[in-house]
Amino acid sequence: MSLDAACSLLLASALIAYRATGGGASARVDREQGMVLIGRGPMHAVYRALMPIGRLLVRLGVSANAVTLFSLVAAAGAATAFALGHFGVGALVACVASLADAVDGLVARESGTASPLGKVLDTTVDRYVDALSSAASRCMSARARRCSCSSSPRSSPPSW
Repeated sequence: MSLDAACSLLLASALIAYRATGGGASARVDREQGMVLIGRGPMHAVYRALMPIGRLLVRLGVSANAVTLFSLVAAAGAATAFALGHFGVGALVACVASLADAVDGLVARESGTASPLGKVLDTTVDRYVDALSSAASRCMSARARRCSCSSSPRSSPPSW
């Protein structure tokens, strides 16, 4: 089974569990507006899928701020991999960074350490991640322009 299929199966099973139990998985998700076409069901499913990870991190004593800073480091690694042309590695590391970004708030709420300063840190790190993503995209674009081949059949392939 591929990683994509496994993740899809996990999300689908969480959505089925949400529907089977009548919903209401989280008051936090219930406060959100939901997605226009599909409602709150997928949000509840993702929240349920991430709760065990958040609870495990709390039991291990990992702070929400540490998770947030880890997401920044992971995003920098993903941006570097993308900029160097390692798209598979970059995608995998970007998924880890996104997962950490999604879990940090759960850790804060579960540990009772949610604070205005933590929200500011999370939002600030999110903007840095956006900047890293933009910089990686520009590096990939510049690299592609430098390495483009002429239409001649004798030309060598780009050295990515």
